[in-house]
Amino acid sequence: MRIESDPLTCENCGELDHGDVETVADVPKLDPDSYAVEGEGTDVYVCGGCGTVVGVQ
Repeated sequence: MRIESDPLTCENCGELDHGDVETVADVPKLDPDSYAVEGEGTDVYVCGGCGTVVGVQ
């Protein structure tokens, strides 16, 4: 996914412009089995309207 150029869709709000997306920095990466924090944080892109995650760097 290229956040700069790919079309973005929110499951709640529908089609999004890139100005509708907010970045949450340094979100911890979790192991899905143990929930242990792994490595450095990553950026997560969320819908500015409802907060639903629309992408991860």
